[in-house]
Amino acid sequence: QRLSHLKDIGDLAIRLKTDIKSGDSIYTDLNGHTIQQHRYKEKLFTQGNFFPMPSTAFIQDSSTRLSLLGSEPHGVASLAEGWIEVIVDRKTSQADGRGMGEPLRDRLPSPAHLRILLEK
Repeated sequence: QRLSHLKDIGDLAIRLKTDIKSGDSIYTDLNGHTIQQHRYKEKLFTQGNFFPMPSTAFIQDSSTRLSLLGSEPHGVASLAEGWIEVIVDRKTSQADGRGMGEPLRDRLPSPAHLRILLEK
C-alpha cells in the first residue's frame, strides 16, 4: 500500500516481535553471498545498531529461524531478543548534519517488497 499521505515523518519501520531466543544477534547477507552476524551493542545509540540488509536478514535459536527477504536494500536491527526491525522509508524536514547538507524529502514512493519466512 502506498503511504503517499505521510510527510516528513522521519523513519518508517516495521517491527516483528517473536518468542525466538535470539540473544543479542541478528544476521544479514553480504551481497547475497555470505552471512554476517551482528551483535547488539548497548553502548551505541540506536542508529549504531542498524545494519545494511542487501537482501536477507534473520534471527534464530536452536529450533526456529525467522528470515526477512527483501528485493531492495534496507536497514535492519534486533534491538531486543526476538525482534527484527526494518527501516522501510526515511523522510526528514532538515539535514542530519552527516553528509549532504540537505533534508531527505524525496516524494517518490519507496519500494518495499518484503517476505517473511518462518522455519522450524
